Amino acid sequence: MTFDTQINEPNFSDNQTEHLNKNIIPGNRSFSSITKYGKKVCVIGDSHIGRIKKKLFKNSLVNGNSYFNVFTGVTTQRLSHHAIPTMHEDHPDVVVIHIGSNDVTKQEFDGIDEETLNQKTRTLTDNIINIGKNFIRNGATEVLISSILPKKNIKLTRVIRRVNDLLKESCIMNTFGYICNDNILRNHIFEDGIHLTDLGTIIFAGNLVDHLNYFVLNKFSNR
Repeated sequence: MTFDTQINEPNFSDNQTEHLNKNIIPGNRSFSSITKYGKKVCVIGDSHIGRIKKKLFKNSLVNGNSYFNVFTGVTTQRLSHHAIPTMHEDHPDVVVIHIGSNDVTKQEFDGIDEETLNQKTRTLTDNIINIGKNFIRNGATEVLISSILPKKNIKLTRVIRRVNDLLKESCIMNTFGYICNDNILRNHIFEDGIHLTDLGTIIFAGNLVDHLNYFVLNKFSNR
C-alpha cells in the first residue's frame, strides 16, 4: 500500500503535536498489542516524523506493527542518548531512524571552508550510523536510515545532499536500508524553511511505508 498524494484522498499528515506513550515496555498491554501483529517497527527521530498520522501508518504496514518515538528539536548526539530506553526496553525488530535536520543549521555550516565542511558532514554521518549500530548490538534485526529532508535554504540543502550521499554509502557498508526522500521538493516545505506541508508529510510517510513493506517486512512474511 502506498500513501496517495491526491488532495481528495485521506490526509496522512497530522498538524497537531502527537506525544508518544513513553511507557511501552514488555509486560504491559501496549507492548503486547505491538508484538501481536508481526514485527515491531520503531520509527524514531525528530519532529518530521511527529506529523505523520500514526494509526494510518501502522495500518499501511504488511506484517509489521509500528510505534513512534518523537523527539522535537533533537540532534544526533541527543538522540543517541534518547534511544537507549527504546533499545533496552522495547527491543524493536526493525528500526527506522530519521535524524539530522537539526544538526544542519546556518550557525554550524555558514561560512566554513571546504576542509571543515568535509569534517562536519563526515562526523554527522558517523553519528547517525552509530545510532543504527547500537540498535543492532541491542537486538534489532533491521535498521533503516531515512535521508535528511531538504530545506528552503539553498546552501543548507547542498550540505544535506552531501550528508545524504555519505549516508547512502555508509548504509551499504553496514547493510542498513537507506530511504531516499529526493521526491520531497522545496515547495513541499513551509515558509519557515524547515517543516513539511501536509503534502510533503504524505510523500515522506509514503517513502517510509513503501521501503518497509517492499524491502523489509515482506522478507519476514516469507519465512
